[in-house]
Amino acid sequence: MTERVAERLRQVAREMCVRRFALIAALLALPALAPADSLAQTPRDQLLPLLQGIEDVPSQALLDDTISTDAGPTLRLIAADTTAPAEARLRAFVALADYPGGATLTFLAAQVTQYSQAKAGEQTLYLRAAARSLAVVGGSATVDQLASLLDHSVADVRADAALALAATGAMTALPPLRSHLLRETNDLVHLALVEAIRELTHT
Repeated sequence: MTERVAERLRQVAREMCVRRFALIAALLALPALAPADSLAQTPRDQLLPLLQGIEDVPSQALLDDTISTDAGPTLRLIAADTTAPAEARLRAFVALADYPGGATLTFLAAQVTQYSQAKAGEQTLYLRAAARSLAVVGGSATVDQLASLLDHSVADVRADAALALAATGAMTALPPLRSHLLRETNDLVHLALVEAIRELTHT
C-alpha cells in the first residue's frame, strides 16, 4: 500500500468519525419522544383512570388539564358508554354538573329519560346521578322532568329527585314537593322532601 493510499484511507476514516459524532449530537438534540402507549391514548383513555379508584370526583380543572381541553364531551362519552366501568360512568355523570351548556343539558335529560324505569342496580345509580347534575345544569327548565321522578318506585330515586328539585333553585318546584310530602310514606324520602322545601323557602 502506497503512502498516498494509506493517507487517503486515514482521511476517509476521519471523515466517517466526524459524521458519526455529528449524527450523535443531532440525535441528542432531538426532543424526547413520548412512549408509544402515551401517543396512542385517547382523551377517554386518559380520563378513565381519574374516574376510578379515588374517593372524590375529580375537579373540573384536573379533568380539563389532563386532556388539555374541555372534558365535557369526553365525560358525556364515558357516561353513555355501556362498556366503561360502572364506577367511571357514575363519576362522569356527577362531574358533568360542572359542564353547563346545551349539549350537557340535552345529554343529561336524555339519560334521565333512558333510565327513568330502572328498578335496581347500577341503572338506578346512573339515574340518580344524572338527575342531580341535570338540576344543576338546567335549573328551572328541568323541574317537570325531575318532578316526575317523585313517583318512582325506588325510594332512593325519589329522595334524590327531591334534592335535585331543590338544586334547581326554582320556586316552581315547590308545588310538586309539597304535594308529594302529603302522601309520601317512606321516612327517608319524607326527610328529603322536607329538606328540599326548606332549602327553597329558606325556612
